[in-house]
Amino acid sequence: MKRVLCGVVAVGMLAGCASEQGALEQVLEGESGSAEVRLKAVYPSASGVFTVCTADAQRVRDVFGSDVVDTLGDDVNAIVYQRNDNMILSETYDRAHIDLCLGDHTKIRDVTGEVLSFVQDGDKWALHGLEGVPVEDEIGDPVN
Repeated sequence: MKRVLCGVVAVGMLAGCASEQGALEQVLEGESGSAEVRLKAVYPSASGVFTVCTADAQRVRDVFGSDVVDTLGDDVNAIVYQRNDNMILSETYDRAHIDLCLGDHTKIRDVTGEVLSFVQDGDKWALHGLEGVPVEDEIGDPVN
């Protein structure tokens, strides 16, 4: 699975894109069955980390101030993170390979500092919970 890494500076200018394996995918690739992923370890220079499950490009622009996710759609989801130098980066994943949404494809969720629990089913990793709380029990949308 490839990801598209796009950088955007705080004023919204595109800094550059490259296609490579995403950090989350690299971590999950070394696991089997289930995995607990501490986001501070995966994205150590990030001051904010978000899961983007919506295909609504306007909503993503409203939240992040620019087009930070290269590809949006019903079959993709993304991790968006802001580094301490204010560069905003994204990793886009095919939902058939890594599902960050578990059925709710409308959310943009702030997961900064969280531990994400994943369960593997064949070749697919699906988000099961945050800090041990099943995703179905999470309420609200912290980023509007």
